[in-house]
Formats: sequence, structure tokens, C-alpha cells
Amino acid sequence: MQIKEMAERLQITARAIRFYEEKGLISPKKAEHSGYRLFSEEDVWRLQTIITLREVGMPIEDIRELLNRIDKEEESLLHYLEIQRSCMYDRWIELSRVIQTTEQMIGRIKQQKGIDPAALFELAEGNKRLRQMRNNWVDRWNFNQIADYYDISVNENKQGFYPYEDYELVLQEVVHATAPCPDEVGLDAGTGTGNLAKLFREKGVQMSAFDQAPQMLKQCQKKNPGMEMVKTPFSGQ
Repeated sequence: MQIKEMAERLQITARAIRFYEEKGLISPKKAEHSGYRLFSEEDVWRLQTIITLREVGMPIEDIRELLNRIDKEEESLLHYLEIQRSCMYDRWIELSRVIQTTEQMIGRIKQQKGIDPAALFELAEGNKRLRQMRNNWVDRWNFNQIADYYDISVNENKQGFYPYEDYELVLQEVVHATAPCPDEVGLDAGTGTGNLAKLFREKGVQMSAFDQAPQMLKQCQKKNPGMEMVKTPFSGQ
């Protein structure tokens, strides 16, 4: 199909399609004689993906990287959408804290019947310290780097990673002590590669999970297909 037909099908402008082509996100073939762009069903899929990701605020550069990785079968669209959701959640936390600080300032002014710059500065500084704490947080344990061999490393002293003593036995004891019932709902906080969540799922528990390391979540997803999981930002709490 030609660019006009593509624009009508996806309810976007031909100019927008040309823009995505200029940015290297799509590369439609061109007719030999006329030079007109000819779009395939694969181009339709790519444009639908681009439009969807732009709608949730993903930058052009990130979309380009994602599409390249999908082409090489290195990543999945689900993985990147989960990361994008995490980024939006991160911004939501930040905005929530700003709103909370603003409301506290308003409350102070109403209570004191006037403006006390020192008190307002104290509130602002508290919010600033929390933001800096979150922004300066680093993964000191390198969980993203060790995700691929984490399950082996916790049982064997490989790659310089100290093993956990009786790791699998401890997980079994946690499940036993919890005594889960089928159809219960559970949340695995800091799930890692999802070993504990998997044991609960085997007991019939409807599990969800979150973790800060996206590569750990990828391993978790492999052994827990269909389980709801979220990458969470550091909250500073």
C-alpha cells in the first residue's frame, strides 16, 4: 500500500509517517519506476508499535533501540513496556512527593497565619534530600550483571559470587511456614529470578512480583510465564 492508504488505515498524517522514516524507525520499499513508498504488513506492525510507544511517552531514540533489539530477537516488546511503566511510576512518585511537600507548606502557612521562610525551606530541603537519595542510588550488588548465572551462583561459588547456604531448603521452609492455600493472592517483593514466586505458584497461589533489576525480572519471566511483574524504582524509603 502507498503512504496515503497507510495514513488512512492508521489514522495518522502522511507527514508523521515521513517523520518516522527520517528518524530511521521504518524503511518502506520504493517502487522501481515511480519511486513511491510501498508499505508492507510488517511496516504496518512497526508503525502501530511506534504510535503505541509514543502514546505512552517513549522517546524516539528509545523506540529505535527497542525495534532494533526486537529485530535481533534480543528483547521483547513486553519487557520494554514494563520498563516504560516503571519510568512513569518513578515520575509519579516524584510528583506525589512534590505535591505532598506543597500541601505541607500550605498547611504551615494557614496554621501560622503567615509565611515562615525557615519552615518552608526545611520542608523543601527534606524533599530535595529524598530526591537526591533516589537519584544517587546504585545497584551495589550488580544484580543486573549476575542475573544470567544467579541461580547457579546461589548454590555454587562461581563467578566470585558468595553462595547462600541451603538456599533451596530455605525457600521451601518459607513456603511451608506460610502454608499457602490454592487461589490465594501473593506478592513477592524483590523477587530476583523468581524462585520463591515459582514455588508459591506451584501451590496454586496467584502471584505478582516486583524487583529493581530488569535483567533479574527477565529471568523471572522465563520461569514464571504469565505472572504479573513490575520493575520498581528506588523509592528512598
